[in-house]
Amino acid sequence: MKHAGFTLVEVLVALVLVALGAGAIMSALSTGARAISRLEERSLAEWVALNVLAETRLNTQSLSVGERSGEQMMAGRSWRWRQTIAETAIPEVLQITVRVEPASQAGNSSTLNVEVTGARLAEPMRADSVDALWDRGASPTVNAPATRTGGS
Repeated sequence: MKHAGFTLVEVLVALVLVALGAGAIMSALSTGARAISRLEERSLAEWVALNVLAETRLNTQSLSVGERSGEQMMAGRSWRWRQTIAETAIPEVLQITVRVEPASQAGNSSTLNVEVTGARLAEPMRADSVDALWDRGASPTVNAPATRTGGS
């Protein structure tokens, strides 16, 4: 006489396989969530570094070789930055390097540390001068904006 259905051993084997599959899926989801969180943190740190770099490049004061540091808020979190200004092989051009890390984890070598590098002339450009770095040989009138005449 045959009975329809599964034996206890078959049911237990099926449950073990389902548990292993669910564990693998949970592990993959957890890894993905950590990666997204880390990417968000890296993006915010890079934005802070780019903001500091842009502020330095747009500053109308003369730059000097050296280091400075500070903290900045971004997305409700505090970020610690350190800026290094160094000479380059090109005369009058300085290299600006900004390193950023979360302020809550500052000093911990295993934390996120983002670095952005840019350059600027040591002396800021006057509005009527030629950019010595990019406009070699150009006259100040070459880059003057076009003016419209006539009406329409």
